Amino acid sequence: MKQQWVVSVAAVGVCVALAGCTTIGDAPPLRIEPPAVDVDVSLGEPLPAVSLRVVAIDTDVTASAKLSLDDPALGTLAGATFTPDGHRGGAATILVEAEGTSVQVAVAVRIHGVRFAGGVPASASTWLAPGNDVATAHPVEPGDGAVLPPGLGKLEVDFAADDADDVHEVSLTSAYADIHVYAPGARGPRHIELTADEWQVVASTNRGGAAALEVRSTTRGGGAPVHVTSAHLELADVDPSSLVFGGAAADATGALTSTPQLYRYDMPRAAVDPFVVEPADGTGCIGCHIAVSPDGKRIAGAGKATAAGGIVGMIIDTGTRSVTAVADTPPWNTGVYDPGGRLVTSYTATGEFALRDGATAAVIATLALGEPAAGPAISPDGHALAYAAMAAPEANNPAGSALRVRPWNAATATVGPAITVATAAGILAPEFSSDGAWLIYTRSTEPTERGIVGGAVVRADGSAPPVELTTGATDQIPRWASPLGPARAGGRDPEPFAWIVFGSARAVGASPMPGTVKSLWLAAFYPARGALGRPIHLPGQSLALSALHSPYAYP
Repeated sequence: MKQQWVVSVAAVGVCVALAGCTTIGDAPPLRIEPPAVDVDVSLGEPLPAVSLRVVAIDTDVTASAKLSLDDPALGTLAGATFTPDGHRGGAATILVEAEGTSVQVAVAVRIHGVRFAGGVPASASTWLAPGNDVATAHPVEPGDGAVLPPGLGKLEVDFAADDADDVHEVSLTSAYADIHVYAPGARGPRHIELTADEWQVVASTNRGGAAALEVRSTTRGGGAPVHVTSAHLELADVDPSSLVFGGAAADATGALTSTPQLYRYDMPRAAVDPFVVEPADGTGCIGCHIAVSPDGKRIAGAGKATAAGGIVGMIIDTGTRSVTAVADTPPWNTGVYDPGGRLVTSYTATGEFALRDGATAAVIATLALGEPAAGPAISPDGHALAYAAMAAPEANNPAGSALRVRPWNAATATVGPAITVATAAGILAPEFSSDGAWLIYTRSTEPTERGIVGGAVVRADGSAPPVELTTGATDQIPRWASPLGPARAGGRDPEPFAWIVFGSARAVGASPMPGTVKSLWLAAFYPARGALGRPIHLPGQSLALSALHSPYAYP
């Protein structure tokens, strides 16, 4: 691997008073040397430091001057010496105060990274240089228009190229950062990973802004056309939660080879880890239709237990990652925690809801809904209960034909009059947004994820029609993955924004998913204007693991 770097700092002193310095009374004008800080940093190389000199008339007053940086994330000031952070580019201002006068010094930090991987020589940069470009429309992931979370632990780029092309350049560029990776890659889908440092430069520099992704491919040795695929990427300035989801091992054909268990996707590490394993004798099943308590200390799940057989309800202690309570009479199919830590569950064989102790799963009361129902959801303030109303109870069918919302009182286990906010065949898995204003739900032709035909969001007060989500035919149940609130993304003005996560068998770049394997995808959603950003495939997942059911936000 070869790194390249250059440092250039403007070093000519001028009288700042001529450029708009502020002079108070008879205070002398200040001269700052250099008059601006303009730094180029090369990733992986020693950080350049820029020392400022403050002069009043002909007197050096640096020692008594007060200097402050308006964006500490860009670097540090030690006295009059500025040192860039090394991972974040951008513009800032240093305020210099001395002798009754204040002066602003412009700071610009640009970060560059060049890496040659897999034995590709440095001459590849000339083979792939502009001049012989041919624009292409090959698949690339992340794709054009995708919105990325800056707190994600790493970034993977998956793309297609002409069969003859065997050397590639992946670049991510913006005004204050550019990262270039050169790597080999013969026929078939290609895959290049940015290092954690490379991705951190792009993510921290462009948080709330945008970056250009470009993939350049040609034949080793140069002289051949350079095929270019480009994508505009936006970076939000809000991060999604880590996730917990049910998953099962898969073989090379995509066939599942294990019973489900719970896994955790750690967003800052961009990694998948086992979370709660199946019972020791291997005959159980954990990972279906779960609910996470507000404090993240418990997970309630429906699954198969070895002692009882069939579907049972389980309480999992997330600290010990073990099952601490089992409820087999009656069991439940789906459930939700309320803000106080109690649990509301539904059993579709009877269409009944039960209020339970959140730690022991003991039934406290049966709810009088007056109709069969499935898929309970409780608003974050604990005052509303949503569910899918069913025409008749049906075992193992958590779908209904109407999405209803009722006032809810956990202390008395009572509900108020219902309003219908959506009607459709096969409504599944409603969930309130963090502010309680929206419900996300799924439409399916079957009681399971196999028949999903779409997802939607709707206002919880029924004041507007549902907004359809543009998910694919292989997509599973969508869930909220972050709070809903004002956030910039791609330089837009603040507007309601939230992350949505779902499992999908859609192709990753040019790489199809084998068999029935599904993986986790993330998308930015703007409910006020009904817009869903292009989903991204979360990095760090293995094709040897298939995501089952819907992922849930987890602290």
